[in-house]
Amino acid sequence: MDEPERPILLVVGDEPERLARVRLILREAGALTAPARSLDSAYRLLTQIVMDGCVLCSESSPEEAQSLAHAIQETRPGTSRVWLRDDPSSGDGAWPVCREAELTAWVRSHFPSLDL
Repeated sequence: MDEPERPILLVVGDEPERLARVRLILREAGALTAPARSLDSAYRLLTQIVMDGCVLCSESSPEEAQSLAHAIQETRPGTSRVWLRDDPSSGDGAWPVCREAELTAWVRSHFPSLDL
């Protein structure tokens, strides 16, 4: 039996502990991760890696998040993305929002080929 194709997710976070925790959640869900420790690093990685999705787990402003969403859409149209926030109603429209505890469910819904 073929192994399912594992999505590559860009994980953007400026807090090292949270970045590591989110990457672990994603790897346990079957995804591969590419970390970006700042928004500037994320912009550079957009042109360097082929990614299937992006998880924003930094405390970015809505303007910063919207700018990154636009850059992702320009570089990798149709890429799945989610912004981890404690308050899911605090999104900006460009990013679907979920809590960290809901991240595995988000991965399952966006990458159903993973054998979770």
